[in-house]
Amino acid sequence: MGEFSVFHWLIVLILLTLIVPVAKILSRTGHNPAWCLLSFVPFGNFIGLWVLAFKSWPALSKSPEIASVGIQPNRCRCTSPAHHHPTQCDRLATENDGYCKLCHDRAADEFFQTQHAGPQEPPQHR
Repeated sequence: MGEFSVFHWLIVLILLTLIVPVAKILSRTGHNPAWCLLSFVPFGNFIGLWVLAFKSWPALSKSPEIASVGIQPNRCRCTSPAHHHPTQCDRLATENDGYCKLCHDRAADEFFQTQHAGPQEPPQHR
């Protein structure tokens, strides 16, 4: 009764290997990594997960682009009226540059037309 068995040490090892990635994820979202200690409290990890899911993330509010424009990070950041939407595009951003596929292709076409004034045709949309 006075000593730990192999099973107890295995549980401790598993908990410690989970603490490090959770602390890293918390620091990337802008939260204090010490919140990972909540996982040692019974049902604390479930409570912490729900709080993390619905609480605003400080790392997102620190981004100057997101803070100044007020856009959601998963929405297309296009605001060009030439792309047939009056203010901000309401589609999800699917491209690496933060635009949806349609706005990304239209911007590429606009760039192609301004750079190559000649007999060449710009690529057509599908």
